[in-house]
Amino acid sequence: MNLVYLCPQFPPNYSPFCSCLKALGVNVLGIGVGSTESLTQEIRDSLATYYMVDDLHNYESLLKACGYFTHQYGKIDRLESHNEYWLATDAKLRQDFNIKGLKPDDMRFIRRKSGMKEIFRKAGIKVAPGKVVHTLAEAEGIIKEAGYPVVAKPDDGVGALHTFKIHDKEELLSFIEKKPEHDYIMEGFVKGTILSFDGLTDRDGNIIFYTAHTFSQGIMEVVNKCPTQALVWKNNEDLTEDELSAQRQVGSVEVTPRSLSGPEEATSIRIMKDGPIVVEGKFKIIGSDEQVLKPSAMTSFCRCGASRNMPYCDGTHRKIDFMDQSPEHGE
Repeated sequence: MNLVYLCPQFPPNYSPFCSCLKALGVNVLGIGVGSTESLTQEIRDSLATYYMVDDLHNYESLLKACGYFTHQYGKIDRLESHNEYWLATDAKLRQDFNIKGLKPDDMRFIRRKSGMKEIFRKAGIKVAPGKVVHTLAEAEGIIKEAGYPVVAKPDDGVGALHTFKIHDKEELLSFIEKKPEHDYIMEGFVKGTILSFDGLTDRDGNIIFYTAHTFSQGIMEVVNKCPTQALVWKNNEDLTEDELSAQRQVGSVEVTPRSLSGPEEATSIRIMKDGPIVVEGKFKIIGSDEQVLKPSAMTSFCRCGASRNMPYCDGTHRKIDFMDQSPEHGE
């Protein structure tokens, strides 16, 4: 059997796939961007051959590599990368070389959330109400069914990048106006414990191994509810020249958030809506015993009175639904 392995050196802990396949008598044919010398000894010993390309995004280079393998070793029986990023590339190569496995037409149910919903529904699994929306009217239809809040995220995407939690009509109009061009799926927000379920099946669909994890909170909540607003996400194409320059210098100089924002600013004190007091700048925290507490360039102080790590904010205000008092009502 001939198996093409895309990028066998990444991630490093996946190297046993190559060595175990070789032990089973499989010809493992590697394609990657690093030189042969950059591979670990385990991977080098496991590969029947290795074809280096300049860029894995260059599909023509991948075609040439697979063509070379076919000429040297015969028909390719399997092709894998074990990397979600390359799923579509894997599928296209399988189609072009008539290799068994997922093809481009299958990507709709593998990468697109709307396609996954169809599979779950057919299996009798409950899913949050939602669908791909392109217009305000379509979005309002989902909200009429699910109510606020709703979550909007790229239909084809991984993680929480460019994900929005929409609480009212104002935020909805802002989302429709500013959303990127690609397809977005809008779903009702489901509050509850987040569980993962991953596993392996045999060729007949029988589960032979599985693992599950419980998440304390979702990635979106971690970023969106950060009391200090210190956590952010950005697409690479949205980075400023200063941020790109800082990235290029990582490893040669110490890069801190303040180095990206220019000269040091004066100390600032911010009262976060329904949240802590955030102090940023140069300051000391002196305890009741006159001892200097932990130094920090940005510190969040509890305002709800329920933190278990006084005087610091530990996020408890979200659990107890702490809200700012309203001056209009004299509270």
